[in-house]
Amino acid sequence: MTSLNRRDAWQLFFVLVLAAAVRCYRLGFASLWLDEALTIRIANLPLSELWVTPYDPTPPLYYTVIHFLLSFGHSETLLRMPSVLFGLLTIVMIYLATRKLAGATAAFAAALILALSFHNIEYSQEARAYALLGLCLSVSLLGLINLGLRWQDSCAGFTFRKFLGSGAALYAGGLIAALYTHNAAVFYWLCVQLFFLAWWIRPFKFSL
Repeated sequence: MTSLNRRDAWQLFFVLVLAAAVRCYRLGFASLWLDEALTIRIANLPLSELWVTPYDPTPPLYYTVIHFLLSFGHSETLLRMPSVLFGLLTIVMIYLATRKLAGATAAFAAALILALSFHNIEYSQEARAYALLGLCLSVSLLGLINLGLRWQDSCAGFTFRKFLGSGAALYAGGLIAALYTHNAAVFYWLCVQLFFLAWWIRPFKFSL
């Protein structure tokens, strides 16, 4: 974020304001539907059951977030607000990731498309794990891009600490969080392994 100039920062700010407006519009208008009600029921379980008992095929990270939120109330707006925040942070991550690869103009376009994406808006307006999954995967993607660009330049002096600082920590942390959020993260992990395998067999220009 510190490398953004004033113009980039204002563009990102504009996109986030627009994204927040469309995601908060009538956020609590509809009552909780079946899957959201199931989220509340599961989130009411003690943490020991959330993280041990096979109560649901979905991993427990999102349920844990809602578990702590329930002490502040049960309104539709309150329970959906974490998804709004996750959706906004996903836009920031995608902006930064795209800017690394293709520059500020492409980053602005990608962020704007995501901000107005029907599916991203829908997931950002419901008390389910999908918005958090998107955020975790976008954090992991940003780390992967940082790591790939550093790897492409040179591997000289690439200690484990520099390896983590170059993006591996973001990649791994985001991936682990995603795996604890939803089982669909496994497909992202498999795609990344295929990417690394292809790169190992025949190095190519990372930005492509």
